Amino acid sequence: MERPLRPVSIPLASIRSVHVLGPGALRGSVPLVLAATFGLSWACGPRSAELTEEGVRIERNAAGPVDLPFSGIRSARPLGRAETRGWRRTAGVGLGRLAYGRFRSDALGPFRLYAWRRGPLLLLETEEGKVVPSPDDPDRFLEELRARLAR
Repeated sequence: MERPLRPVSIPLASIRSVHVLGPGALRGSVPLVLAATFGLSWACGPRSAELTEEGVRIERNAAGPVDLPFSGIRSARPLGRAETRGWRRTAGVGLGRLAYGRFRSDALGPFRLYAWRRGPLLLLETEEGKVVPSPDDPDRFLEELRARLAR
């Protein structure tokens, strides 16, 4: 024979302590969530671009590099000032000088940005779409890249 269920009473003091703990715990976790988000954003961010034997390698702070093979790069040129206006993030990160991810503009359409500094940017037209890096010495980088693409 089954026993009938009896209502369980919860002391009012317990309910109040949960209520008081809830917002406090939430307030305490907000800085942790912000720090984790900032840390992950920085870790995936670019830090340099170099030419390797196979192509352009964009090194990232704590994540693996992004490799663009020479065979997939159709052209490379400096980005004009007018082309740097009206950018909208579609799936990107912007932390001061550090900006990366997918962006869009009226002048360029969709593109991937890898910028770790302010200054001249390059536009690489690749088989996978437009890529905009910010090499430390854009003129030298572009000269060497064009020489390797001509081979």
